[in-house]
Amino acid sequence: LEQCLRRELKEEIDIEICDVRPFYVLRHCYPEKEIELNIFTCSIHQGEPKAIECIEMAWVHRHELSSYEFPTADQPVLQKILQGLLEK
Repeated sequence: LEQCLRRELKEEIDIEICDVRPFYVLRHCYPEKEIELNIFTCSIHQGEPKAIECIEMAWVHRHELSSYEFPTADQPVLQKILQGLLEK
């Protein structure tokens, strides 16, 4: 999974990462399929993030996440991120 993450971040936003750690495993059932997303935390080791394979991207502070719309499946991980904000 870590190799996939490294490859995708290089392809999608042109960064190399370090300090990769598992953060959360998200499972969600849609009517037509079930998904599992493995979420990691990491640091940027090299490169400046830029939108290569995506239309738009934004770097925001955790407290700004509520200003954005996310799919229903993403809600548990967003809550976990926000919970971390409240614990600090």
